[in-house]
Amino acid sequence: MKKLYLTAAGLVALCALIWLQAEPNLFGNSTLMQWRSSLIQITGITSILLLTMVMVLALRLPFIERLTSGLDKSYRLHKWLAIYGVIFGTVHWL
Repeated sequence: MKKLYLTAAGLVALCALIWLQAEPNLFGNSTLMQWRSSLIQITGITSILLLTMVMVLALRLPFIERLTSGLDKSYRLHKWLAIYGVIFGTVHWL
């Protein structure tokens, strides 16, 4: 199960690295509003990614059940990804 959580965290990290490549002025930001804009973007992207993974898990596809080694583990991963997706969405909104 830890492998699945690490895979999900790896996808989020990969998405964040791709976003960092698209946001070249991130470390050159000097005002609070520029930093706020960057943080709004990354939290929104992360929230959408996590909730997309939640929706794919909700499909209950046979190959996903084999990947997660059963429906109960798939539900557990679905639950935690949804919780983190909502947390990132709330931070995005705030």
